[in-house]
Amino acid sequence: MRADQEAFLSRTLSALKQVPDFRERYRWLIGDDGETFRATLLAELGRLRDPGLIAAAADKLCEARPPREAGVACLRRMRGIKSSSDQERLVSVLCTALDAYRRAHPDCTAAMAMEALNEVYAIVSEIHHDELKRRSP
Repeated sequence: MRADQEAFLSRTLSALKQVPDFRERYRWLIGDDGETFRATLLAELGRLRDPGLIAAAADKLCEARPPREAGVACLRRMRGIKSSSDQERLVSVLCTALDAYRRAHPDCTAAMAMEALNEVYAIVSEIHHDELKRRSP
């Protein structure tokens, strides 16, 4: 890990340690033993700088449990950084739609959202399979 990433990670841990029961609350990010943790996401959180914002974003990450790439893209959007790839832009659009839906439907749990995304994944997988069949000789 680069020195700047270590500094951001350290900033995140300092901010999270101020939250009561931080080990339990942020277990998904920092792990059970304090040795196993999601370093990339913790470093990206530190780039937010504000301890309150770091804790709020960490809460959202722990609830949603996104893959690393999606979590990083989400945190970068919070910092106002535009996505550079089509895939990151698609992730951004999907996250925005999901966030809007969950705000409009507060009873939508993370588990419900994951089930819906699994269904979307299955649909996209079928489309991809059909595209591959059409391309093959």
